[in-house]
Amino acid sequence: MFASYKCLFRTPGSAAFCLAALVMRAPLAMFPLGIVLFVSARTGEYGWAGVLTGVYTLSNGVFSPLVGRWVDRHGQSAVIPPALAIHLAGGIATLVVAYLDAPIWSLAFPVAIFGAAYLNVGSLVRARWSYVLSGKSELSTAFSLEAVLDELLFVVGPILVTTLALLDASLGMILAFVFVTGGSILLRARTDSEPPKHDAGTPRIASPIRLPVVKALTVAMMFIGGVFGSAEVGMVAFADAHGARAYSGVLLACFGLGSMASGLVYGSRLWRRSLAGRFAVQGLVFGALQPLFLLAPSVPVVAVVALIVGLGIAPTLITGFGLTERVVPGAALTEGLSWVGTGLSVGYASGSAAVGLVVDHAGARTGFVVPICSGVGVALTTLWTWRLARRIEAAAENDDAAAPVAA
Repeated sequence: MFASYKCLFRTPGSAAFCLAALVMRAPLAMFPLGIVLFVSARTGEYGWAGVLTGVYTLSNGVFSPLVGRWVDRHGQSAVIPPALAIHLAGGIATLVVAYLDAPIWSLAFPVAIFGAAYLNVGSLVRARWSYVLSGKSELSTAFSLEAVLDELLFVVGPILVTTLALLDASLGMILAFVFVTGGSILLRARTDSEPPKHDAGTPRIASPIRLPVVKALTVAMMFIGGVFGSAEVGMVAFADAHGARAYSGVLLACFGLGSMASGLVYGSRLWRRSLAGRFAVQGLVFGALQPLFLLAPSVPVVAVVALIVGLGIAPTLITGFGLTERVVPGAALTEGLSWVGTGLSVGYASGSAAVGLVVDHAGARTGFVVPICSGVGVALTTLWTWRLARRIEAAAENDDAAAPVAA
């Protein structure tokens, strides 16, 4: 199984940019939980914790496509330094405001700033893989590797953040800022694998969000992100309600561990079913798994459920990003991938905010209704995406069949 992944690193420079991106995106799994633990420790309320997590995630998602368009136009090495500077300024301001015991609502602005300036690292590294593996069959395996590495971070990150929070609630966020800084410096240095920028003289390409399939993918990712945000905050609240707050990171790690395992297997296989067909099936399965959360009576059982539900994450994300790469022109790929990432971010923000309010007013167990509702949305929107993408695949098949005749 691992031989297919090993082949990826025969490409010069691939190991270096993959490692740099891994460091830079480690905070993906640290910032949301870090904000929840930090705010709830100060106020004892999950409502504000969920809202501020939503502010961070939503600002990141809203600005990602715009920043992605700048990256396509000017290159990654030109955009990374100013984005890092703004990100750190917002992060430092957040910590300073918090330590001054300012009203909790005043954290919203600096949180939005460092969220907006945190580059969508997943789109940067996937664009690099698409560039160095252009036209090669290994690209699907590369996207699988990225999904597995994401989930590895979601295994290690939550445990790390919750452990540091036992010492001080802000330590997890401070370490996350250190990771962003180090990873940004390392990734910018790898110009050998950077996709070429598009000169000012070249015609502007229409935004990928105008493509119907990208619209459908973005909406589908909103519901998938809704599952992530609501399930994660819900599991933290459930652990806290059962006197096991210190184990909340373990629950989130189980979520990521299940996804990592399925991603490893998925990426090592060759699939006959079309990308669109796989996406529909995976969305239906992932949506159907969410009601399992309501059946869990205790923290250990929630951990098992999180592991099972997590199995549906990586294959769905891998196929979604693969579909995006298939339908978006290369000159706008970073922006296209960013739109899909925006869907995840907006969904995560909405899900985490909604479940925080539900937990505060109706209890931790009732909060699991939110990921169940999001799961229904996942199933319906992946079917919608399949219908749109299937038309494109059918048109491509017809063109291929007609090519010899035209010749």
